[in-house]
Amino acid sequence: METPSTQERILLATIECVEEYGLPHVTTRKIAEKAGVNVAAINYYFRSKERLLEEAMRVTIRNSFEDARTVLQEDERPAGERLRRVMEELFEGGFRFPRITQAHLYTLFTEGRFAYPFQEEGMRAFFQALIDTLAQTAPHVREEKRRHLAAVLASAVFMPFVLPPVFELILGKPIDEEVRKEYLETVFELLTRADLIRDDHSREG
Repeated sequence: METPSTQERILLATIECVEEYGLPHVTTRKIAEKAGVNVAAINYYFRSKERLLEEAMRVTIRNSFEDARTVLQEDERPAGERLRRVMEELFEGGFRFPRITQAHLYTLFTEGRFAYPFQEEGMRAFFQALIDTLAQTAPHVREEKRRHLAAVLASAVFMPFVLPPVFELILGKPIDEEVRKEYLETVFELLTRADLIRDDHSREG
């Protein structure tokens, strides 16, 4: 296995620090300690902490939304299977790395804007792929309603790990792995019963 370069170690350490401490509490000293380098190395490779954080956000948005968009656009899987797989992976990924997700939403909450253009671009491309997939799983639903459905799915999947105390209050219990599984299954069951998402087996019939 190839040994990561110093630049790669710094970038990985930055992502780990964001997840461990939260974006507002990440410092160059913490990054340097985790990467096993001095602060001068960070300045040499990335010029500033701000540019380093920007690159870390670029990598993580690519690893989540771009990968998810690729799955949605794979033609060899049935559309319903692709949709469920992506929603499950984003849902579980959000609980595994909650502070990374919160970092991408930080300026949306504090300033009402995306911190970087690539965040908005990545999310827009993903949601368009989601809407296109819904056109296959629910062809009887007009486009405007499919956009509403995409918003419902996004809220159902993202909000539990963005605001876990609120959802624990609603559910009346901690959001452990079993609860997450039951919750997501309920989301898809309700949408299927309402004929807003038709599974592939019912469409074949």
